Amino acid sequence: MPWLARARLADDAHAAVRLPATEWLLARGCRQVGPRDGSHTWRDWLLEGTSLGPGLLRRFPAGPCVRAAWSGERPAGTWACAAPVHLVAALDHLRLASPVPLPLGVEESRELVADLNQRLAGGGFTLHEDGRGWLCRCPDRLDCRAPPPEQAIGGNLRELMPTGRDAVRVIAWLNELQMALHEHPVNARRESRGLPPVNSVWLWGFGEAGPVQGTAAEVLVTDDDWLTGLWRLHGVHAADPSALVAVLAGEAAMVRVGLAAAPGTGPVAQDPAAGLQALERQVSVPLRRALQSGSVAEVSMLAGPAVWQLGPGARWRFWRRPRLLPELLP
Repeated sequence: MPWLARARLADDAHAAVRLPATEWLLARGCRQVGPRDGSHTWRDWLLEGTSLGPGLLRRFPAGPCVRAAWSGERPAGTWACAAPVHLVAALDHLRLASPVPLPLGVEESRELVADLNQRLAGGGFTLHEDGRGWLCRCPDRLDCRAPPPEQAIGGNLRELMPTGRDAVRVIAWLNELQMALHEHPVNARRESRGLPPVNSVWLWGFGEAGPVQGTAAEVLVTDDDWLTGLWRLHGVHAADPSALVAVLAGEAAMVRVGLAAAPGTGPVAQDPAAGLQALERQVSVPLRRALQSGSVAEVSMLAGPAVWQLGPGARWRFWRRPRLLPELLP
């Protein structure tokens, strides 16, 4: 749950919103330092020791995996994730503003993609939109790397430029795209409503789907399209977070749960209270019950920069009393 440590309730909401099961899990767990290497993400942590082998996310980048999650098929060629974004000007550089991607209406999204593809035809890059987000079909065997947007928000774009053999080609296309977005009718309408314009696209997760070497043995519960597509490419469907109770009641030896956002909501920043309450219902309550009943032997939870380990003894740690979430999180 990489977002949990950032989900702070306003002070005046603390008295009204309590999360007994979440507080119980965090209070009774043994806190350890989480992954600190910038190249070792929460997804890497979640997939440690998987039956699918090491280097899984490098062999299966985000672009083709998300394409597989949305289409249900193995994608051919090179794909990248494409997020419509708003860049803001600082004193002497640009920064990526939150949220990413920018929330767009269905018609706004379709109009932008259709118009950008028409204006930029022939460049080798084609945007795809299907109601869940944007992807970019890239020239075959394109070699480019860029950080995911959650690692870039607020950062100096000079330090976050694409790298790799074909980075110059990608940057040139993005420059053309930014010019096409300037004074675009969709943006004019958004600004008239007080909404930030889409003035760029964040491309990341470039690559092709690697060769499949086996079938995923573990059960995966996730809302993350990258992980969902990764499992699909290996012949297994990932479960939705709302199905966690049924999954825990099954016979799986190990269950991996990856929540990129608060369950049942959009970006957690838009409504942290609703996201935390959904987490309580769908995840924390079933986990606490499973630990208390002994049907689950161990739980490891990553929340932001820390990991909590809970074993069979967690139910007997009465002296570790639940506290407000901000007091428990680093």
